[in-house]
Amino acid sequence: MNGGPNWPLVGKWRILSTEMWDREALDSCGPAYFLFGEREGEARLIVMELSLDCGFSNTMVHFDFHGSDEGMEISGDGFAELREDGLIEGEISLRDGDESMYVARRWRAEDER
Repeated sequence: MNGGPNWPLVGKWRILSTEMWDREALDSCGPAYFLFGEREGEARLIVMELSLDCGFSNTMVHFDFHGSDEGMEISGDGFAELREDGLIEGEISLRDGDESMYVARRWRAEDER
């Protein structure tokens, strides 16, 4: 199901932590984020730039992605689920087998740098 502007996960989310990468690595090319649109989105973390195809269900978004990691094409999938505290928690899985859980919060003005 496609999300609309009133779906709770539509918007930009600042990645706070992951199982696999520390904060310095996450932000190596700027603040790490997910941007979930009604059908499409984007993400940046580490040196990965990703385009997302999004599908929503209640307080979750599932996505497939493709993009680049230091010039190499990559793809995979993931999800995010809204927690009661307003954060999202999810997983990103690359087709090569790497996967990591993550936590993110709504983007704030101070995240711009």
